[in-house]
Amino acid sequence: APLPVWKRVAAFLIFTAVGPLAGFAVLLLISLYVGGWKFVPDFKSIRSLFGLAFLSGFAYLLGVVQAALTGLVAAFSFNRRQLVRFWPVVIAGAVTAIAFILVPGKISDRTDPWVATTFVIVHVGSALLCYLLANLALWPFRNRQTESA
Repeated sequence: APLPVWKRVAAFLIFTAVGPLAGFAVLLLISLYVGGWKFVPDFKSIRSLFGLAFLSGFAYLLGVVQAALTGLVAAFSFNRRQLVRFWPVVIAGAVTAIAFILVPGKISDRTDPWVATTFVIVHVGSALLCYLLANLALWPFRNRQTESA
């Protein structure tokens, strides 16, 4: 049976909508890990909340192109059960990270190995989170004929 168009659109939209926030979450986890899990945000301060809101909005500005490109790959990489494939998503996340590192721009210390590694971890990590969310959302609509055969 051919893959319904709505599944491709759903996968693309999940990656585009959730990708930047997933990347932001991965970046926060990396920061917490590097800080020894001792970072406790001061949620009593309105300034901290506005700071997190600003950073999450900034994540959309910087990450929506990479998330959309990875979502485009995901939309065209379904398996027989009509779920998103794993390796194309991982490769697309890594390629967008490497392209972001190699494209000239005003990001400081782009050649620093730690910064480059962080970019790859953030992009691949957000791609994997979106992969899990897309397959979780599409799981009830999977092709069950291949499971019984």
